[in-house]
Amino acid sequence: MKNENKNEQINTPSLNSNKTMEYINTITKSIINQTDPEQEIESKQEEEAIKLIKKARSLSKPKCCFCCFSQEKKYQEMSELYFKAGEIYKSAHQWRNAGICYENSSLIKQQKLKQSPLTCYEKAYYCFDKIDIGDDAKRIFDKMNFYLEQEGKYFQVGKNYENLAIKRENKEKYDIAIEHYLQAVKYYEKDGKHSNLKTKILIKLTELMIFHNHPQAELKVPSMLENIGNNYLKNIMTKYQAKEYFGKAVLTRLYFKDDTKEAKEHMNKYVKKDKTFEESNIYILCLDIISCIESGENDKLIIAINKYKEIYELDDYMKFILDNIIDRENQKKKIKEKENEENKEDKGDDNENNNNNNNDIIGDNDIINEENNNNINSSEKDK
Repeated sequence: MKNENKNEQINTPSLNSNKTMEYINTITKSIINQTDPEQEIESKQEEEAIKLIKKARSLSKPKCCFCCFSQEKKYQEMSELYFKAGEIYKSAHQWRNAGICYENSSLIKQQKLKQSPLTCYEKAYYCFDKIDIGDDAKRIFDKMNFYLEQEGKYFQVGKNYENLAIKRENKEKYDIAIEHYLQAVKYYEKDGKHSNLKTKILIKLTELMIFHNHPQAELKVPSMLENIGNNYLKNIMTKYQAKEYFGKAVLTRLYFKDDTKEAKEHMNKYVKKDKTFEESNIYILCLDIISCIESGENDKLIIAINKYKEIYELDDYMKFILDNIIDRENQKKKIKEKENEENKEDKGDDNENNNNNNNDIIGDNDIINEENNNNINSSEKDK
């Protein structure tokens, strides 16, 4: 495979630029220059691709006496030539060259023929993404999604963001993955036909944001869990699962904020939405935890959680939330015990100081009494 210049960024002209053909000729020159008399041609396929590119470049040269029909025909042929060259490079896994050819085809369709360039942009993105050319892949990704959105294909835009999020998650770029997942949710909502996909991503987001301490987790995660519960309630096949996510929303609020009053308010709100929530074990668990937090009875808190664990096998999310609530309450207890000990020590010091002061007063009184007695005895002797 020829050198693909992974770090070279391709700068596309603006949409209404008159320099489109100049840009196309410049960028394809880098492909042609990869093959010269001193270099061995890798295959007949690549030789064929170079011929197609050269022919397309020759058509871009200004000629006289072109009527409107012939101009359109010329640009149509150019677009097809670049597309065919892209197909050849793609089959040879020369991803950058393929991406450039597909993009050239899309630019001619978009600016000269006023046709949809969507298919070519999709192919260009596929190729650039193969070699992870960051800026170029992102640029084509944005253009591809722009035209998809223009055509009302919101589901496909959402799917593109979801696929990109999965790739970033696999590379442990969690903050970027979270942003892409959020975009996927936005477009699935616009599509309005795939609530199950939206719910699936919301579940993924709650985990990623909590486990990786995302700065917006406190603000967004409880609302997401509530949203999941609401979505499940709408479907007769999943409505029994709604109470689980309402319970998780309450516990997550307790995890972030030590505010039992707010937690109770949300519990009452969820009961109005789903009467079965009040009868569920997770509702009882929430009540027990709130009660233990308010009374500071950590032993009872651990007993309540262990009792719940005996009934249900907890997922990683619930383990994380409940373990952190226990840790926080234990920490609060230790701080309180330490404060009590310090208060006792301070009181002990005060008592000791009071005793010392009393002893000093008694000592002073003894001295005074002794002096008075001496004075009395002296007066009697003088008499």
